[in-house]
Amino acid sequence: MWTEINNNDFFHQLIRTMNYTKTVYKYPLKIAESQEVLMPEGAEILCIGYDPNGSLSLWALVECDKPQVPVPIFMCGTGTRVEAGAKYLETLKDGSFMWHFFTEADPDPACPGPSNLEKWETWEEGR
Repeated sequence: MWTEINNNDFFHQLIRTMNYTKTVYKYPLKIAESQEVLMPEGAEILCIGYDPNGSLSLWALVECDKPQVPVPIFMCGTGTRVEAGAKYLETLKDGSFMWHFFTEADPDPACPGPSNLEKWETWEEGR
C-alpha cells in the first residue's frame, strides 16, 4: 500500500540529519601585488574572479569554527617572475591585462623560515 509522503517534510528531515561542517565564503580582494586575506585555518581556495557587481573576489570552502589566519595572495602580470614553490590559484583577464594569482606553498614543518609574503616584500623593496 502506498503512503503519501510530503516532499517538504522528507527534505527537511534529510537536511537535519546531514552534518554540514563547511561553508563557501566570499572574500574581497584588492588589485595589489601582495595582500593577506583573513580566513579560517585550513580554508580551501576554490576560485578568484569578479562577483556580479564587478568586484574582485576570492571564494573559499571554510570551516567557520576554525581560528582565523592570514593567507597571503600574490598577483602578477604575464612575464613577471614567480617565486619557486608558489602555489598557483587562478588567471583572470581584466581588459587587456592577464593577472595570475598565487599563494604560499603548503608549509613544510621540517623547514621553518620566513613566509613567502615576507620574502616577496623584501624582494619588492630591493627592486
